[in-house]
Amino acid sequence: MQSPLPRLGALLVASSVGLGCVSSHSIEYSVETPSFTKLETRTLDDGSELSVELRRTNRGASKVDRTVSRPRTVAYLGVSAEQLDELAAAAIGAEPFSGARVTLVADGDPADRAGLRVGDLLLSIGGKAIVDGPSTGSNLVEVIQSFSPGDTVELEIQRPSRVQLEDGVLARLDPMLLTVELSDWEVTESETQSTTLEASELVEAMTGLRAAQLPGELAGELFGEAQGQVLILSVGTGTPAYRAGLRAGDRVTHIDGVAATSLDQLRIAVLARGEGRGYSIQTEEVDPGHRAAPRDEAIEIDVTGALGAYSTTLDVREDLDRRSDVDIPILLEYESSVVGRRWSFLDFIFQFGANYKGRYLPSETREPARYSDFSMLPFGAFEVERSPEQSRYRMFWLINWSSSN
Repeated sequence: MQSPLPRLGALLVASSVGLGCVSSHSIEYSVETPSFTKLETRTLDDGSELSVELRRTNRGASKVDRTVSRPRTVAYLGVSAEQLDELAAAAIGAEPFSGARVTLVADGDPADRAGLRVGDLLLSIGGKAIVDGPSTGSNLVEVIQSFSPGDTVELEIQRPSRVQLEDGVLARLDPMLLTVELSDWEVTESETQSTTLEASELVEAMTGLRAAQLPGELAGELFGEAQGQVLILSVGTGTPAYRAGLRAGDRVTHIDGVAATSLDQLRIAVLARGEGRGYSIQTEEVDPGHRAAPRDEAIEIDVTGALGAYSTTLDVREDLDRRSDVDIPILLEYESSVVGRRWSFLDFIFQFGANYKGRYLPSETREPARYSDFSMLPFGAFEVERSPEQSRYRMFWLINWSSSN
């Protein structure tokens, strides 16, 4: 007589597959980090430093920050102070927010040589009152820098002291005048101008490439060409643009052999390839009268940037289903997206099966960077982990060896 156990096992498997198999599809992109890319750093004719950075967010508009930093020599006292709030004022018998209380006197600096001490209440410098309001903050730095290095000024202070009386201890403030010669301190003043860049949703949805057009004036300052420039703001990891070697901060120089001066050129080229793949695309980004004929071949694209000049081909997405999930309870779990994939087999209670997970990582080169991890039964007996930096192998939890790449 045949045992009913195999039949029962088959029935349980069939029930699990029939009742628990779930699948879904959606669109998913992951934007590269870090959140900024330095486009330009140079010294201007007046000695100031120019820094231009591309700053981007996962959602919403990105921007280009143009920062000019200028060194300046200012007067220096060598002291730090804090706000004299109600609690601190009551402890020394002073009026709240009347001046600033000294918390640090740098050894050998002007304040130290003048005899200023930690705990002194600084009321004025050179006749200019130190104002420390509850909401406005202290003007101490502003007052010090209103003088010139080498100026000799008077510090009006009150020094807390305690006097022993027969019936207790009296806290009092002793007024004092100190004379100080201010020294010099070099500071850097920075001024930043931001230019918001609107990206193409069409290009990003079809290729994973987030691109925008630089205004002519800014492009002329950065690249010496006072005309529109197409700038890559970010690249979704694992997307066609990422696999083609395009990276954030690249400037598109040619599209299909033609000099790239407008984001519309990239929009039209991407739309033509999408329609060449059989997609019916509705978009307001491209004027109907400017659409190109559908094309099957990939876009020829040239870029230049921090990684140097580079030529590649950019294709649109092969399909619109960029994420899939399959879940068969106890037996199998599978998840796949443009970023990577993960699956596990017989992974319940204790690990009694196999697990794999792998994903694309932001790459500092034009080559894709990947991370993967694989473990296999029984009970974690074998495990392999690989990343751009190193590979690690474990067996039976007793043997562990790794190698750096």
